[in-house]
Amino acid sequence: MKPYSAFAEIYDSCMDNVPYDEWASRITELFRQNGVPEGAIVADLGCGTGAMSRKLQEAGYDVIGIDASEEMLMVAQEREYDRLADLWEDEDYDDCSADDTAEETSFSDEDCECEETDKRITYLCQDIRSFELYGTVAAVVSVCDTMNYLLTESDLLKTFKLVNNYLERDGLFVFDMKSPYYYEKVLGDSVRVEDEDNYTMIWDNSYDAKTRVNEYSLTMFLLDNDKYVRNDEEHRQRAYTLAEIRKMIDESGMVFVAAYDAYTDRPATESSERFVIVAREGFQEHKYYG
Repeated sequence: MKPYSAFAEIYDSCMDNVPYDEWASRITELFRQNGVPEGAIVADLGCGTGAMSRKLQEAGYDVIGIDASEEMLMVAQEREYDRLADLWEDEDYDDCSADDTAEETSFSDEDCECEETDKRITYLCQDIRSFELYGTVAAVVSVCDTMNYLLTESDLLKTFKLVNNYLERDGLFVFDMKSPYYYEKVLGDSVRVEDEDNYTMIWDNSYDAKTRVNEYSLTMFLLDNDKYVRNDEEHRQRAYTLAEIRKMIDESGMVFVAAYDAYTDRPATESSERFVIVAREGFQEHKYYG
């Protein structure tokens, strides 16, 4: 089974320890420091179930979420429907309307007098190595080690070039990546088990220090009509050094700005467990829009 198929169903439960509020606060701080205005259009690459997309939308940005997993985006659409339904229930927005079908998550903006946070997040099912937008955006973000899923320098460079292509003049790219140190020294060859009311998951991890490719096998038993159904997925990620990341940023045409130790203001080092990289658009006279 392809990654993030069955896993989509329990992904948010498994990621409930991720401090999305803290991360979003740091990202918006970086936006302010680097001239990305509130209300600007932001693309979220590898958005998954939309957790960061929703945080950025709540912070006042107009968000486009992009992910290759239909199953993850279905969850994101359901969360988006719930988000807007809750807002409209709390406030008297008589001019706003939503379709009754959660799966379609289609909202009408005609004659809508809602605030910016009530706008719909646009979700696109696309591979981040070949994503297409109709125009440029002020910023691109990518969190939860999405970029580590790009297993070759060629794919990482291809994605960086696309980001540069779709960024506005001096637009900002903020993304994170797990480090070689994390995969080798922290995660290593380990087994993790989660046992919840509606699922049991076994996470079997293996890291090859020579290739810097991390593989983990997920065995999931998901509760379905009073019985547990087994699902298996294989995930692969690759670790990159700071020097490799910076080299590909330069080759993509972007300008390297900074590398931080996770979502802090401390400079990244090779012993950081997570890198947060900030790059800026490198001006191209002719940009292509898909």
